[in-house]
Amino acid sequence: MSFSKREIIDFVARLPADCTVSDALEQLCLLEKLERGIEDADNGKVMDHDEFFDELEAEDG
Repeated sequence: MSFSKREIIDFVARLPADCTVSDALEQLCLLEKLERGIEDADNGKVMDHDEFFDELEAEDG
């Protein structure tokens, strides 16, 4: 998921006045990760809870 320039400007406009650049970047990265996760879920690119832990246990031997 990529954001348009307008979406980024709108996002920044909603940040608190005392928000630092570091805080803004952190929030923008979080938003991008959430959007990517939702997109992956919509496209079936997810692993259910049990499958994840089965795979994790298999890696541990």
